[in-house]
Amino acid sequence: MAHWTTKFRDWRRARYVRRYHATHGDHFTAYGLDLRVPSTVSTGVRYVLARGKAYEAEEASYIQQHLPHGMPVLELGGSIGVVSRVIRATIGPDARHLVVEANPDLVPICRDNALRDASADVTEVIQAAVAYTDAESVRFARGETHHSGHVARNGDGDTFTAPALRLSELVSRMPDGPWAWVSDIEGGEYDIVMQEDPSVFANVSHSVMEIHPEAFTAMGGSEDAFLIRLDQLGFDVLDRTADVLLLRGPAG
Repeated sequence: MAHWTTKFRDWRRARYVRRYHATHGDHFTAYGLDLRVPSTVSTGVRYVLARGKAYEAEEASYIQQHLPHGMPVLELGGSIGVVSRVIRATIGPDARHLVVEANPDLVPICRDNALRDASADVTEVIQAAVAYTDAESVRFARGETHHSGHVARNGDGDTFTAPALRLSELVSRMPDGPWAWVSDIEGGEYDIVMQEDPSVFANVSHSVMEIHPEAFTAMGGSEDAFLIRLDQLGFDVLDRTADVLLLRGPAG
């Protein structure tokens, strides 16, 4: 019964999205901001946006409330660019915004949304994955949606690769002085916090970070160890909603 209930739900959502698309095309609105989300993005995500439902609401709220105008931002996990759009609207047109997204299918979508309302040459969207490995690239398996991909395992068929970078390499592309760190990378934040040199975090003013405790456990770590290490690096947890943290960094 549950199987057919799910199929009926998906059919209704797809019908709603088709009707929305007939009127609005690929244009959506989130948090009062215009977005372009093409049909290559999953029906479930476009349904949420078409209905005006909350999308990455915890991240958006923390960003809007706590990132000051003019603050440079390093964003890991740009996805389709909804959060990127909120960041730009919050920090203003002239602040540096470096966005990293591993999935090459999403990079042009993210770039289109991240560049809106930005001055020339201040926004950069790159295809890469933050990874602490000797390999030059990381192979990922595509999931049914862009939220469900994962590092590829033996036997995964539909895969893509992303150049492997460390956080330090990205920070070198940020301007001098304080910057904010926004992150939603499906567990990749664990290795960053555990393995990166502490000096790399010295200029982080604030961070809005979704953490993934189940992924930490699968990696042989734990949420407790992650939070302890954040504290050792000079981060304070100011607030938490579900698995989204608002952190004050060493420069905050």
